[in-house]
Formats: sequence, structure tokens, C-alpha cells
Amino acid sequence: MDYHTFVIARARSSRSLPHTCEAGTSKQRRLMNLSNYDKTPAISVAGRVITGWEGICSHLKRQIGITSYCRVVVVFELYPGTSYSEVLQGIRHLDPDLVVDAADSMFPREKILQLTEADVTGDEVFGVMTLLGMADFFDPAALVLARRQIGSVMEGIVVVVGQGAALVPESYDLLVYGDMARWEIEGRMKRGEVQGLGVDDSRLSFSRQYKRGYFVDWRVCDRFKQDLFPSMDYVLDTSHHGRPLMVEAGVMFDALKKAVSRPFRVVPYFDPGPWGGQWMKQVCDLDRTKANFAWCFDCVPEENSLLLDISGEIFEIPAINLVFCESCNLLGEGVEARFGREFPIRFDLLDTMAGGNLSLQVHPVTAYIRDQF
Repeated sequence: MDYHTFVIARARSSRSLPHTCEAGTSKQRRLMNLSNYDKTPAISVAGRVITGWEGICSHLKRQIGITSYCRVVVVFELYPGTSYSEVLQGIRHLDPDLVVDAADSMFPREKILQLTEADVTGDEVFGVMTLLGMADFFDPAALVLARRQIGSVMEGIVVVVGQGAALVPESYDLLVYGDMARWEIEGRMKRGEVQGLGVDDSRLSFSRQYKRGYFVDWRVCDRFKQDLFPSMDYVLDTSHHGRPLMVEAGVMFDALKKAVSRPFRVVPYFDPGPWGGQWMKQVCDLDRTKANFAWCFDCVPEENSLLLDISGEIFEIPAINLVFCESCNLLGEGVEARFGREFPIRFDLLDTMAGGNLSLQVHPVTAYIRDQF
């Protein structure tokens, strides 16, 4: 009898046993063979969510109206994967006098490819975690021209939008950060919807896009995001096309502090693979039409998202923000001192039931990694 058969047989035999201590709801769920695996855990936090582009822009206009500036500069800093065209369309409700595209101040594509070549490498798999910063992607001469263009607007609203947008103006009055969890970015990559940092690689294979993101784009943008945390006024959730949500940045930071003070879960992410099985479909109530599910990223903050239940409205942020903002409280001083703002453990569920053979990973010691890689 294999393990899968054993589990089913044991479950069937246990149904005839009395469970006097079991709550009625749990017993009914078990008897009906329903999943109790929570795929959308959320942290409740007080605050207000502003929905839709019209609502978002109306709120920002009210904020702008109480300032004393003749010229107001609003920055929409966008993490890779955020729908650039949707944001451009949405900010029209602000009635801006000037819209500046941050990409126009970046180096040309060829220069950026040359700049990142040593990190991306020509290897199919191996690369180097880049040490580049956001400023390395921008042409100083082009920045001068952009700042002159902004300075020419004596009265009205100037919007600067894109990746690295916060670098373009000499100063700004409001910073709206458009964030996105990596699992959503990966899905958009597979559909050809994501442009790389200064490089449009959306037509390349998913593996090529992922590699550039993993070794370069996400490293650069994550470091830049951490630099911007103290300046953020609002956070934008654009995980769902056509349904943007915005909260004050303080609401997100309060939620992160609350998360590390209690048990919490991030949003699990399921993916197929060569060894994928059928067991998780039933246990976790997944799409039965999919060929298989190989694994569940149950807690991998780099990949997963964190849901905030803000007065009944669900707001999604990357779970890695928790590591960035609350690393010491989350990891402890010793772990943070060794690994920095990184989460050094993966919590995965792997399913091979009625599937293929699982691969074997060998993790070398630190000295070997340093010498060879």
C-alpha cells in the first residue's frame, strides 16, 4: 500500500470513530472532505482604502489643494510589473499640466544591457546579484533636461511616473508608490506584460525575463524602495487590472508592526512543475482542471504577498516589505546580523502524489559558494 492509498484508507476508517471533542463545523467539513486550508489569510488593520483612479486622483487633488505651492510635483514610483499604461491613463484624472516619463531620462537600452551584462551573464541559470543602484540607470544629462522641463511649469500639477521616478525631480511634494508582489509579476511576465528596468524584454522567454528580474531589476528596485520608505505618502495596490487601491503609507507601516507582534501568514502561491502531483488539489481546494501542482510557496516572503483587511477592504502588498521594515523584530538580532534584511528560510509544500519524481537539491557550504560562485 503506497502512502497516498494509506492516507485515504485511514481517513475512511476514521469516519466511523467518535469525535466527541470536535466542533460541529470542523466535523462537518471533515466528513464532507472539504478543505480548511486558508488561501487568503489577512491581517486586520484600521484605516481607509481609496478605490479607483477617479477616487484616488480626487483624494490627491484635495491634498494638493491644502498646500501653498504654486507648482506641485507628484511622483508615481512604480515597481516592475505595475501596468504603466494603466497608470498613465488613470492619472489623467489629476488634470496634470505636465507628465514626465522617468524612462526618458534613462540610458539607452544598449547602454543598460552593457551595464548589466556582467550580472545577467550569458549562462542559462547562473548570474550575479547586482550591486548597481537605481541612479546607475539614469543619464545625468537627460536628468538635467527633465528638471529644466519641470522647472518651466510655474503653476499647476507636474506628475513624474515610472521606475526611478523619484530620482528625476530635484524635489517633490507627494510620493505615491505603486507596489506589487513577485508572484503577480511572474504571472504577468508569462503573458508578456512586463518590461525590464530600462530594457523591454517582454517578448523574451519567461526564464530570460525572470533571470534579469531576479539578479538585477528586483535587487535594484528593492534597495531603492527601502530608501524611499521614509518619504512615501501613499501606497498603491495595482495587483488587479482596472481596480487600483490606495492607502496612506502609515497604514501599511502600522500593519507591518502589527504582523510581527502576533502569529501571521502570508498568501500562499501554487505552481505546477515536472514532479507535480494531485494531492494538494483536494487538500488545499485548488483548480481541478490544472495538470498538477508541484509546490506551494507557503511562506517565501520574496515571492508571496501579504493581505491587509482594512475596514473590510482587502489591500495587497509584497510580503518582503515586512522583512525590509521589521527585520529585527521578525528575525531577531542574531539572524538579522548574519543575513541582513533577508528571510533565510523557505516554507514550501511539495506534492508528488500521482506525479513525477522529485528533484534532489544539494546545498554546498558557504566557503564553496564563495570560491565557486
